[in-house]
Amino acid sequence: MTHHKIIISLLVCTLLSVGCSRQEDSELQKQSEQVTEAYKKTLEAEGKVEGQLPSNTDYQLPTRPDTPEPVLTVQDVQAMTTPEQL
Repeated sequence: MTHHKIIISLLVCTLLSVGCSRQEDSELQKQSEQVTEAYKKTLEAEGKVEGQLPSNTDYQLPTRPDTPEPVLTVQDVQAMTTPEQL
């Protein structure tokens, strides 16, 4: 009979722990949503969209020269081969 009381006590403790944990998770979720909404309102007030660059900065694509550097030069190929292979 004492085993049953111990098991019931453990079960009650477990249920209480799970219940408290779910309450905390729900409160954290609510706080997270409130912070997200406040952040979005702040961005809207500044005239921005989330993840948008500042309006005075235009993004420039990276450029490269019209004639790119060769990956391997003639000297590189000669250094890697023997005269018989050429």
